[in-house]
Amino acid sequence: STLTASQVADAFRLIGSQQPQLLESSEALKEVTKNAITLSEAAGIELATAAQTLSVSINQMGGDSSNASRFINVLAAASQKGAGDIAWLGEAITKSGTTAKAVGTSYEELVANLEQLAKAGYDASTAGTALRSIIMNLEKKASNEFKPSIVGLTQAFENLGKANLSLTEYQEMAGKMFAAQAKALAEAAGEAKNMKEQITGTNIAEEQAKTNTDNLDG
Repeated sequence: STLTASQVADAFRLIGSQQPQLLESSEALKEVTKNAITLSEAAGIELATAAQTLSVSINQMGGDSSNASRFINVLAAASQKGAGDIAWLGEAITKSGTTAKAVGTSYEELVANLEQLAKAGYDASTAGTALRSIIMNLEKKASNEFKPSIVGLTQAFENLGKANLSLTEYQEMAGKMFAAQAKALAEAAGEAKNMKEQITGTNIAEEQAKTNTDNLDG
């Protein structure tokens, strides 16, 4: 990497403080730290931000060190193609990741839907909190065709869009506070599907990091 030895040591410390379980395995700690460094170099962001977002992703989505490479590529691809940058995604995932995982949502699908809320102009905290609340309300109040745990998150929003609901109906089904966000997600379900495909299975983080460090500093 382009980091000095002391910076790499700081990276180990950052990752270890956010994921104490990794301290039990030097290989796991090394794997996650290496990928955090790659994400930092790929996106041109501070290592602390990259480490925080990657750690949050692993913790919220119930992954382990083996998912680190997949997660950084999803983040890098989404930040390129969407409106929410990596720091934005990190904060939004903090609010929504555990709930999304509980209904069977993949990391790629979660990120793709959050990016639709970023595009609609919502800040990260609002977007993550809204998505979490909407998922919980749909699971409690909606019929099966609108339940993410049964049809999938994006399909649930697509079905909502096809139902041509009024704002009042959105309020009844998704909750009064976040009806507008639910409507925005329903209207953007097609774009979320496309983005999920675009950010799945790429090597964008590794490729971008290589490009960014192919210089005199590198």
